[in-house]
Amino acid sequence: MYFAGSYTRRELDILTEYKCPIMQNWSTVEPNDPIWKKLRTGEITDVIFDSGGFQAQTGVVTRRVVNLESYALWQKLTLREYPMIKCMCLDVFGDNKKTLDNLKFFEDKGLHPIPIWHARNIDVYDKTLEYYCNNYDYIAIGGIALKNRNYTYRIFEYIMQKYPDMKFHLLGIGLSISNICKIYRPYSADASSWLAPARWGQELYLDEKKNIRLRPMSPEDKQAIRKNDDVRTEWSLKTIQRIKTFEKLMNDTTPNRPYQINMFAGEEK
Repeated sequence: MYFAGSYTRRELDILTEYKCPIMQNWSTVEPNDPIWKKLRTGEITDVIFDSGGFQAQTGVVTRRVVNLESYALWQKLTLREYPMIKCMCLDVFGDNKKTLDNLKFFEDKGLHPIPIWHARNIDVYDKTLEYYCNNYDYIAIGGIALKNRNYTYRIFEYIMQKYPDMKFHLLGIGLSISNICKIYRPYSADASSWLAPARWGQELYLDEKKNIRLRPMSPEDKQAIRKNDDVRTEWSLKTIQRIKTFEKLMNDTTPNRPYQINMFAGEEK
């Protein structure tokens, strides 16, 4: 799992120690962020930069203006010094055609960001997904973070049944990853849930079925996290360790794939 969200310097050290892949955001990352030094020294080697599309389309104020030209220039300049990083395409919510147009814009400039397909109505044939799966080996799936559980399962029943060998990345899947991974096995995913104690005063834990859950922290712990960086660091360490435990459990377990539904009736040829 890629660990997303804003971290302190000490939290980044923990992520480095546990060899956690990181999801950063080009529109908000600072030039003096400690991640750059760790990339140069090789302490961190697996980082994906998000496009800032979510922030731009939801009105979130960012450090950089998010548009095609700015993002393309940033990729060109940054990849010269950090060729190991990967970047997501600049996606447009709910519009796979415009997102594909954006991908071709970058490719015309010699850039190769990760394609993004937005899950919309899976009952309607979408040639964009087929195009991606026929031409790329790694695709990000967006538009599922805010969907309900049943809809998310139907999406994965569809794409994993039809493209079982494709490498899919789940964008911003959050805690739902614990349920999805019991049945399916996406290639990668990202979530900021590891910051739950500091952000929301919620403790992340594994329940008796080894699913990732959240529960309220005590008022004392909530206050301590806000006031004391050492306490925040301790809680972040606990959370990272629990997520890594879950990750190992999933890697050591064969997924239970139902694939019971015929999802392809009526598709265009």
